[in-house]
Amino acid sequence: MSDTSQGPGWWLASDGKWYPPEQHPDAGAPASPLLKPPEPVEQPEPVDPSTADLPPPQAPDAFNPSATQVIQRPQMPPEPAEAASAAAPGRPAAPAGDPVPIPPPMAGFPPMAPPIPPPGPGSAFPGGPQPAGAPPLPPPAPGGPPPMLGAPPAPGQPPAPGQPPAQFPGGPVGGPPVPGGPTMPGGPSASPNKGGGGKIILLVVVLVVVIGAIAAGYFLVFNKKSMATVVSDTGVATINTDASNPPQNDLSLAPGQLRCTGSGSQLTASGTLTNNSPNNSDYDITVEFRQNGQTFNTGQAKVAGVASKATKDWSVTITQDINGSFSCKVTAVNRYTAGTTSPD
Repeated sequence: MSDTSQGPGWWLASDGKWYPPEQHPDAGAPASPLLKPPEPVEQPEPVDPSTADLPPPQAPDAFNPSATQVIQRPQMPPEPAEAASAAAPGRPAAPAGDPVPIPPPMAGFPPMAPPIPPPGPGSAFPGGPQPAGAPPLPPPAPGGPPPMLGAPPAPGQPPAPGQPPAQFPGGPVGGPPVPGGPTMPGGPSASPNKGGGGKIILLVVVLVVVIGAIAAGYFLVFNKKSMATVVSDTGVATINTDASNPPQNDLSLAPGQLRCTGSGSQLTASGTLTNNSPNNSDYDITVEFRQNGQTFNTGQAKVAGVASKATKDWSVTITQDINGSFSCKVTAVNRYTAGTTSPD
């Protein structure tokens, strides 16, 4: 160990001391041919101009006075680089702690990096106080040199401040997820299937169509049964199909409301009706005249222009000679929109 380099192969440890090559952590590894030190270059001996062998001067040519011999003195070799002379054996190295002067950058080349400062107060190297929050460095192995500069922390030690967590062994694993990588436990779940909403909407539409078809069929069946029930209950036929407002309900057919009278051969059936439809309506009323349960004649009354919710009288008269009593019965009624033949 020394404060200065003692020759080729000496290396600088993190404590600012120089150690021989055999104590380098990589001393057991085979040396790479790329790291072989360069061969020393022989420098030419300097020549003293005063003692150099020079050819004697010659007299000018008698036939050509302008022709003279030009004698060139040998030039001095250039001085070796200052950095190389400083590292030559026998010359003292620069004092520890003094910065090594950096020559100005050459045209077209980037400037040189500044030298690594030696350990001292406030540095993160052994021998000086550590920065706030930095973990302590592990002690060196017994009998060996201190750890090299820039070595990673030992396994289980947290990384230095400012380093990513997953860079060193033993450190906590973290960082943002890699796009396209696997999802860690507790991470965001996969996005839901966007096609599920469309399937639900399609299912709802199908259900609505099916329910509507069932309701329409039930409505038609119910109307048919209701109109048949109306005909069965009243005994009055009709061509109208609106079972919710049948024309039979417009007639007053209760006992005493349908009147049958006769005068000679004139037989008359009469009553009243109320238009329960929302439109002005015309009516056709068919009446049978009976005796002893047998129909002997029929008649028809036409009632036109009955306003909605209005009440109007109607009557049917036939001519028939008959002995004894007789009866009347309404057997059919049809309601039309006023002025048309369309059932209302």
